[in-house]
Amino acid sequence: MKKLALLSVFGLSAIVTGCATTAQQPQIDCAAPDWYAVGVEDGKAGRYPYEISRHQKQCQAIKLTPEIIKTWEAGRQIGLNSYCTKGNAYEIGQRGYSLNQVCPEAGLLEIQQSHALGYQQYYRRAQLSRDWAYPVFHPWYAPLPYRYWR
Repeated sequence: MKKLALLSVFGLSAIVTGCATTAQQPQIDCAAPDWYAVGVEDGKAGRYPYEISRHQKQCQAIKLTPEIIKTWEAGRQIGLNSYCTKGNAYEIGQRGYSLNQVCPEAGLLEIQQSHALGYQQYYRRAQLSRDWAYPVFHPWYAPLPYRYWR
């Protein structure tokens, strides 16, 4: 009974965690979308240029014209100014996420170094929590073949 309760708690927590970490596609107003504002939001999220097609799939009635694409791309470039910063790259690394390769080459080395520092912090924090939860030399936490009793 305890095993069933424990498995259900772990299963429920995994489902909740999985739902919390999935990326949300922003909802746009299909009647009259402001493509510049949509592009700014996509740029702030670090989305790639091809992701405008997702918006078209969301709103089937909209046909992407070159003017719409140009307006969306101009907004995305403005949004990338806030995505491609050293502080944002550090925060993304601290969360354990990878940095999308959408930043311009000017200043890219510093952005990647900041991301690497943030990811290093994430890795160390994860390693400490793992080591704290499962001490290496304690017999109760060792894998079954290495326990002292039989």
